[in-house]
Amino acid sequence: MRKTLTVAILAAFAIVGGTVQADLNFTVDPGAAQFAYVNAFNISDDTPATDFGYTAAQSPSTFVGNTQVLGPNTDIYTANGGGTVDEDTFWFTGDGSGTQLKYLEVATYQEVTGTIGETVTFDFLTVATTLKDSGYEAVGFIKVLDGFASWATTQYEFVDLTAGSLESLSLVIADAGAGSEIVQAGFAVTGLYVDPTTAAGLGTFEVIPEPATLGLLGIFGGGLLFFRRCFKS
Repeated sequence: MRKTLTVAILAAFAIVGGTVQADLNFTVDPGAAQFAYVNAFNISDDTPATDFGYTAAQSPSTFVGNTQVLGPNTDIYTANGGGTVDEDTFWFTGDGSGTQLKYLEVATYQEVTGTIGETVTFDFLTVATTLKDSGYEAVGFIKVLDGFASWATTQYEFVDLTAGSLESLSLVIADAGAGSEIVQAGFAVTGLYVDPTTAAGLGTFEVIPEPATLGLLGIFGGGLLFFRRCFKS
């Protein structure tokens, strides 16, 4: 089952005993490149239905200043004729009611090539989780993918988004035998795709940089561009 998910990266370098330690530090950064991926599951039995790459514009993730706002997906509802006589029966019951047959995990994330032994951290503060009251779930995560094994996930750290909670995920990139690891960090929201006219009333998840990185975003706000990779587990 593929997973996706996203958020911001700063490159931190420290000189230790004459050597360079290049640890990877992610945080919420509106200037960084964002990628997205969708995993769809059948409501009837919770089995995987499909998965595919997504553009950042299609993803229900936007920025308001330094705040990343994560909402319910509306793109799939609209693109597949939800609530009309043209409903795609893969996604809907087909009676024009907009009744969904699937639910989604939509991830927005950033990525960079990592090396074995590097420490990866992902810091953020969750400021709102009103979408949870509408039955949605969300996590912040770090994943490491093996570039020589069809981008299989070799490491995964995550935490549920909880309002008022300051989080700092961390892991050390392990040797998976590949020698070329892709690191992804971001957020995944799980729930139904919905009519855009009702989405605003469902709520959001909102995250900001953890306090220690707010000043750094002023320096590195332009972000860094990274190559996209598919996201599997």
